[in-house]
Amino acid sequence: MALHTVLFYGNQAPAFADAALIRRTVFLQEQGFSEDFDATDAVAWHAVMYEDQTPLATGRLFSESQQV
Repeated sequence: MALHTVLFYGNQAPAFADAALIRRTVFLQEQGFSEDFDATDAVAWHAVMYEDQTPLATGRLFSESQQV
């Protein structure tokens, strides 16, 4: 088992697809949110944690002044 984290800025990096998959599963399907993606994704730092090649967790970081 190898854990690693990928950090990236914005929503155009290849790893954003893995972040989106986790967010859809957790927030939309499991918790019933109607919307989880917004313009802030384009100006936030994102992280995806992997076990080997499997995405396990994600998060995003932005300041209030960056929020769109």
